[in-house]
Amino acid sequence: MTLLYHNRLGMSRGCVQFLKWHNTFYFEAGKCGGDPGVRPALHAFDQGEEMAIKILVVDDEVHIARILQLTLEQAGYAVALAFDGREALELLRKERPSLVILDLTLPVLDGYEVCAMIKEDERTRAIPVIILSARDLSNERIKKPFTADLFMEKPFNTAILLEKISGLLRAAG
Repeated sequence: MTLLYHNRLGMSRGCVQFLKWHNTFYFEAGKCGGDPGVRPALHAFDQGEEMAIKILVVDDEVHIARILQLTLEQAGYAVALAFDGREALELLRKERPSLVILDLTLPVLDGYEVCAMIKEDERTRAIPVIILSARDLSNERIKKPFTADLFMEKPFNTAILLEKISGLLRAAG
């Protein structure tokens, strides 16, 4: 399957091929050319409808953010996307999501700083945060203290991610 993705200005940046094998997504970015299987990327929160559960996805890799968006929207969640740490904090205040999925390697403010700011602010500290990163998180936890609720590595199993999201949302009430 091929997914067309856009930059934040809505201009086409290319496309990404992704394969699903045993509920795990593997990505391959490239040029679409005239691929008839190209599907336009989905938009963030629908301004006309209020959806019950909102999830903020923060990842500087557009194709991964869009795959997460597709997966979560197919599961019935509303999704907002942020591509750097500052944008994530702005959307967090504006959209008041029920959960945040956060990459560690981000421009402007990295994932460590964003997670710490979320958990230090009494207005947002109860929001569950999932760290989803390509880094080896076992070594990262030793180097820097984390306040996230869950850690998962990329590539990720979509069924497990959705199960963990559901559990964290139930626990958060």
